[in-house]
Amino acid sequence: MSVSFTIKAKPYSINQAYCRLGRKKKQLRDWEKITSIRLSKHDKVLADFAAGTTSGIPFDVYKHALEVKITFLIPPKKLITKDGRISQTSTDLSNIEKLFIDLVFKQLPRDMNDAYITDLASSKRPSKDGFYYIQCSIKLVYLPLDVL
Repeated sequence: MSVSFTIKAKPYSINQAYCRLGRKKKQLRDWEKITSIRLSKHDKVLADFAAGTTSGIPFDVYKHALEVKITFLIPPKKLITKDGRISQTSTDLSNIEKLFIDLVFKQLPRDMNDAYITDLASSKRPSKDGFYYIQCSIKLVYLPLDVL
């Protein structure tokens, strides 16, 4: 009852996303377009996950919630300084989660949106080959019975 995928994409910070009037900056629109194309390679897997095709359990808003884990793989030279510390110029983790989550959930059916995320874990790690990647897993979990 889960799906995992990796795309080659640089994360984008929400701090750089919008103009004063709340309009998306061109750089964000470009990032969304490129990243959506890369995500579209996983459309069938995401659709099958949402429909329950592989698990036999389709997403039900009255029974299920979602656990999401995201790992942002960042070139070591961008993430770690020469003296071995996390770079002050590396993007804050919380600032790169939201835009990616929104983009992923645009690929899913309308009834499965990010409001159903009850657990979110994210991390930044150095990539092995010096490129940017985003790894994501989404797990279907049952709502706790004691809250119903």
